[in-house]
Amino acid sequence: MKNNEVVRYHLEAENGENVQRNNEKWRQKVGRLSDKGAFRTPLPKETWPRIDQPRFGNEVHTVDSYKGANVIDDEDRNFPVRNVLAVAHTSADINVSDELIPGSRKRELQKEHLRRYAESLKAELAQTPRGEMSFNRACEFLRTRPGFADTSDVYKLPRQGRYVKFLRLFAFELSGSGPGMTVRRPAGRGGADGGARGRPAGAVDIAPRVPRRGLPAATPITFQPDNPHRGGSAAFTRYELYKGAQTVGEAREQGATPQDLKGGLQRGHAILQ
Repeated sequence: MKNNEVVRYHLEAENGENVQRNNEKWRQKVGRLSDKGAFRTPLPKETWPRIDQPRFGNEVHTVDSYKGANVIDDEDRNFPVRNVLAVAHTSADINVSDELIPGSRKRELQKEHLRRYAESLKAELAQTPRGEMSFNRACEFLRTRPGFADTSDVYKLPRQGRYVKFLRLFAFELSGSGPGMTVRRPAGRGGADGGARGRPAGAVDIAPRVPRRGLPAATPITFQPDNPHRGGSAAFTRYELYKGAQTVGEAREQGATPQDLKGGLQRGHAILQ
């Protein structure tokens, strides 16, 4: 190949085009960093859903200067420009609430370690005449279960509104309001002995996934300008339409689906402000 001038010429030309393309991308990213004034850095690769889908941390770094191919923050820490995500300098260090993301690790731990209390409450409800009890009675039942309060504290079930959050976590039905509020077993579940649905003796209820309450439309959100989806895909086309949105409501109006919002938050392509 060393003696093949034509092949060597084409290889050198291709390499030159790649260098030029990379330099252009670097200049564009530096421009975005300079315009926005801050950035977030990627999390360890083992947390990424795919090698080409990085997740970014919650800490916001302020742009101070540039050195070579790196950006330097105001604490004199440097990071490769190609790896960071430009964000507005007014962004704050945030932790996206685990409750906003179905299947989050926090919620799974809560369900794993609090499930026995949910099963106890289901069994208690099965003994009532209509399979329901007052909200106050359900709260008292849980309050008197040994270890319920300590387990809830350990796995960060908030004290404010704890009983409502617990009941929703395991999809119990809540009806009414105030003193008249009642609690029923999760929808679609029969009695402990199978009831009219003919479930086999000894069958165990498995709590369904809790429906996610949607983000309020007024919630501020920022999408990264680079489209992370495969060119020509439906997700790519939708992203081009809604990436300029400034609130969750605007993103929905411009075509973002619930899966788009969920995936964007999980993968760091979108950030709640």
